[in-house]
Amino acid sequence: MRALQWCLHRLWLQYGGDLSDSIVISSTVAEVVWWGNEVNLCCGIALTPPPPVIMVVTAASTLGLGVHLVHLEIRGLWSKEEQVFHINLLELWAILLALKAFLPYIHGQSVQILMDNTTLLW
Repeated sequence: MRALQWCLHRLWLQYGGDLSDSIVISSTVAEVVWWGNEVNLCCGIALTPPPPVIMVVTAASTLGLGVHLVHLEIRGLWSKEEQVFHINLLELWAILLALKAFLPYIHGQSVQILMDNTTLLW
């Protein structure tokens, strides 16, 4: 789209730069030709995410965390240094650890994170 916008800008300046003027664009201009190709118009990605196909469940407290994906499970305790952090940060770390650990299973998939902290929803 940027190339087409620059093309229109150049033509607009050539026509005098008046907003009320019409601009005539040749159908052979490379930037216009691309937009005229139906294949180019149909090969985009959706603006809305696909529905999730995998669910990762996370839980965190000030003592530790637990995450699972179907039959895979990870749990552990936070270090003494980590235990003093705010619960929202610990919840985020639990999600990050889960995504890193399960990456081979979730790569390229739409993932739903199930958790008990509504502060982290976006």
